[in-house]
This record gives sequence, structure tokens and C-alpha cells, in this order.
Amino acid sequence: MNQPKNTTNHESAPTSPEPGTDAMTDFLTFRKFATPTLVQIVFWTGTLVFLIWGGALISEASNRYGTNEIMVWTGIAIMFIGPAVLRIAAELVMIVFRIHDQLGLLAKAGD
Repeated sequence: MNQPKNTTNHESAPTSPEPGTDAMTDFLTFRKFATPTLVQIVFWTGTLVFLIWGGALISEASNRYGTNEIMVWTGIAIMFIGPAVLRIAAELVMIVFRIHDQLGLLAKAGD
């Protein structure tokens, strides 16, 4: 029978001291940064807080003796402007890390 040739290589990869071989080593030697992940966590947590806060404000405006339009519009603004400001702040922080990555690529290309 004609069976396809086995092309998988079961040999273990050689270990090398190059960056990127071990995630924990990269983290402990500051080759990999924790801040980009933390920025994303803070962004999504903050977005959730703004959405809950805006929704609670709208709900509170409707529960009073009538509907307080100013509180409703403030709640809507909080729900849209809050996450937008968080996103801009997160992107400004992330730009620094993207520049670092690009400079690292340029340094490797120059070698």
C-alpha cells in the first residue's frame, strides 16, 4: 500500500541561550514585559466599571419621581466617554512597548 511518508520530526529541539526559548526566563530577565497584559486587564475592568456605573445612573434617574434627563444623559456619556478615554490611555502606554519591539527587530536585522 502507498502510505504517505512520515514527515514529523520527533527529535527534541536543541536548547539555546537565545531569547524566547523559555517564557519564565524571558519574564524574569525583563525580555518579556508584564505591562501590556496588565494594561489590557485594566482596560477591560475599567470598561466594565464604566458600563455598570452608567447603567446604574440611568436606572437611578428613572426610579425617582419622574425621569431626570440630565442623569440619563450623564449615564449615557459615562458609558461611551469612559471606555473611550481608557482606550486612548491604554494605547498611549502600548505605543511605548510597540516601539520597543520594533527597535528590537531593527537591531536584530542590523546584526
